[in-house]
Amino acid sequence: MQDRARFQDKRKEQRVAVTAKIKISIGTQLTVEGQIKDITLNSAFITMRNNIYLNSNDTISYEFEVTLDGKLCIFKGNAYVTRIVKGEGFVISFLKMDEASLNNLKKLLNISY
Repeated sequence: MQDRARFQDKRKEQRVAVTAKIKISIGTQLTVEGQIKDITLNSAFITMRNNIYLNSNDTISYEFEVTLDGKLCIFKGNAYVTRIVKGEGFVISFLKMDEASLNNLKKLLNISY
């Protein structure tokens, strides 16, 4: 019998499945669209149809919209690439997010604050 503990999700943050388009800007020259697969208070997994050349630790800008309580909320900020999953997408960790975006993200994740 295999040790089940080895296969448990080790992430400590609450992760929520989200369907939202996200715009990723790399520098001032390139902006591409992806899809958020899931999100936490500190990170998000992004899937993309097209391959783009990114490395771990690359800094990007992001913008996405989610409807919360019937209201369209825009999230903007900066992040860095923490992990790349070949053929699927990549994980970004949020570096900077304005206060309204952060409060809306907490609402989306059902985190009391």
